[in-house]
Amino acid sequence: FVIVTPLKVGDKIHTQTKKSIRRNDTEFDWVTYEGHNNIPVNTELGLYCYDQEFQKIQYMIKIDNDIYMDNNLLDDMYHTIINADDNVGYVYCPFTYIAYDGAEMLFDYPFNKKKLLDSNYISSNSMINRNMLEEIGGFVVDNKYVRLLDWCLWLKMLKHGYIGQRISSDKSFTTPLVEGNVSSRGFDDYVIKRDRVIKDFINI
Repeated sequence: FVIVTPLKVGDKIHTQTKKSIRRNDTEFDWVTYEGHNNIPVNTELGLYCYDQEFQKIQYMIKIDNDIYMDNNLLDDMYHTIINADDNVGYVYCPFTYIAYDGAEMLFDYPFNKKKLLDSNYISSNSMINRNMLEEIGGFVVDNKYVRLLDWCLWLKMLKHGYIGQRISSDKSFTTPLVEGNVSSRGFDDYVIKRDRVIKDFINI
């Protein structure tokens, strides 16, 4: 599989992220792409550059620059996706947000269509079958949905008949809620973006 880490200009990959990515046994390539774009656009550009230099790899995962994963988490995700049913477009794992005050919020649910239609509980740090990603037309990149672009992608997958699958182990990752990150924007911004997603991806 290939890992893509999209970076805003000036961002660096945290040391703990590098360490946790290296604690896997499956072979992988790792590419970063830095640019003044949103995360899915930088991810697509990273994949494009990789494909031009090397051969296309069927499985990819976008890894943020500031997450800390359990040992062999990527191994578990890879083994899950290569053995998944034909309608599984991506596999995901539990994850925990760590707030500014140290409070933790765990997201850990089996795949459930009704729950996904209500709100997103699946991280963008999920392993994707690129054949299915290309079939549905790629990532959702429109800035009008920024903050919820990963939710848009999972809903787009669902519209085309592809579901997600949680890994069977309890391996997970943690990520801090960083000030200035799109996830840290206010509630009013979230409501605006959520209404757009519901209108364009659910109520259709």
